[in-house]
Amino acid sequence: MVNSVEFMWGPGAIGFMIATAFYGVAFWQYIFYLRSFPQDSKRLKLFVFVVFCLGTIHEYALIGMYWSILISCRRSTSHECTAELPWQMLGVFMACWIVFAVQCFYAHRVWIITEHNRLITGIICAFAVTAFVFGTITGAVIFNTRNPVDLFGKKWCQISAVAGALGDIVITGSVWWFLRPARTDNVKAKLSQ
Repeated sequence: MVNSVEFMWGPGAIGFMIATAFYGVAFWQYIFYLRSFPQDSKRLKLFVFVVFCLGTIHEYALIGMYWSILISCRRSTSHECTAELPWQMLGVFMACWIVFAVQCFYAHRVWIITEHNRLITGIICAFAVTAFVFGTITGAVIFNTRNPVDLFGKKWCQISAVAGALGDIVITGSVWWFLRPARTDNVKAKLSQ
C-alpha cells in the first residue's frame, strides 16, 4: 500500500487540479495586464511575459506528467511505469524559477514600499534563494534518478516549500504593514518609482 499509485499521487492529483484552475486565472490576469497597463516599461512587460511562459511550460509538464502516471501507465507493470518518473518531472525546475522570479520581483517592490529597508528585503531574498537552491537540488536529483522516492522521501523538497512559503508570508506581511490605511504616507508616489 505504501508504494501504491493512489497513496503517492492522489494528493498531487488534487493539487494538480487546483493548479490548473489557478493557471486559468493566471492566463486571464495576463490578458488583463496587457490590456490595462500598456504604459508599463518594456522591461516589466518582458518580465511578466517570461513568468507567464514559465507558468505555461510548467502547466504543460504537469499535464504530461499526470497523463503519463495516471492514464498511460494505468495497470502497467513495466519498469518505466512502476519505477521511473516521466520526463515531464522537469516541471519541478519551472516551479523553482517561477517562485524565485516572482519573489525577487516582490522583494524589489518591498524595497520600494519600505523605503529601502535592508532587513526585510534581505529576509525575503534569503528565503527566495533558499527555496530556489533546494528546489533546484530536488529537480536535479529527480532528473538524475527519475525515482519517485527521491521526490517524496528527501527533505530538500520540503525545505524548498517551507522557505518559499515563509518568503510569501514575509512579503504579504510587509506589504500589508506598509500599505495599510492607517499610514499617512503617499503610497502611490512610492509605487510609481
